[in-house]
Amino acid sequence: MFRRTIAGALLTAAGIAAALVYKTLADQKEEKKEPEEEEEEIRFIRISDTDEEPEKDIRTRPQQVQEICSVYPYLDPDFVEEELRKDHIHMDEYPEDTLIQITHNAVFPNAETAETFAQIMKDSGYTAESDAPLLVTVSRRFYTVEGAVLSDVLNVANQVNALEGTYHEYFILRS
Repeated sequence: MFRRTIAGALLTAAGIAAALVYKTLADQKEEKKEPEEEEEEIRFIRISDTDEEPEKDIRTRPQQVQEICSVYPYLDPDFVEEELRKDHIHMDEYPEDTLIQITHNAVFPNAETAETFAQIMKDSGYTAESDAPLLVTVSRRFYTVEGAVLSDVLNVANQVNALEGTYHEYFILRS
């Protein structure tokens, strides 16, 4: 019986010791918490209903629009739907293996982003011109394949919007 009492006392002491070690480690971790961790906390700002722009629910859009918007996150779903409608017209007007030149126009909020956009596009094989400090015109020539015009428009427009610019229009000419 004496052995059972000693064994029980040792188990109780071990349990208490483990709890104290856990409590001590938890307290030390809390004390070591750096101010940076507290600053990383996300704080939401409530916006009144009158200030909010109505959010477009992408889940109500056709599956193809949803997929495109997941690849091109800076594009408005209305823009994507409109370009999908135009894609069939482009394919009829410029059948596969037609050499075309596509020209895009975009405006940027400042000269620095306009220059950044122009450089990105030059690095991607486009020619870039700037007639006005904030207006950038980029173009490239290529042979059409199915979806090439749509892809080009979506890529350029997405890049413009990513840089907080405004995508205006594009023109297609046979070369």
